[in-house]
Amino acid sequence: MQALSTDELAAMQETAEGSFFDECYPLRRTSEDNDFGEPEDTWTPEDDPIECGFEPGAPLTRIGSVVAVTEVDAVLRVPIDTDLDLDDRVRVSKRHGVAVTAEDFRVFSKPRRGPSALIMDLKRVEL
Repeated sequence: MQALSTDELAAMQETAEGSFFDECYPLRRTSEDNDFGEPEDTWTPEDDPIECGFEPGAPLTRIGSVVAVTEVDAVLRVPIDTDLDLDDRVRVSKRHGVAVTAEDFRVFSKPRRGPSALIMDLKRVEL
């Protein structure tokens, strides 16, 4: 099997980004000590949203005749150059181009790089 060329990968990434119909804000974690000297984490949204592909629901993994359900609430696809990791959260602000009541999710899995996008599992954050 022949590897994809740089031009082919760039075309795939451009196509993928054209299919991101949702919008989310990366939330960056900061930690400060409270009045008792204990660390308290807060998550601050970035100023600019990123286009993303948000898919609610748990993914299924099929290995032969066995199906394993991963305990996640959603899967997120973002452009390859997006900087998100396990310390971050995301706030979904638009679904299919329509503003929605914002929901926060923590990045539950290390981002996986596919040929056209980064993919990560999310868990809902109860506020």
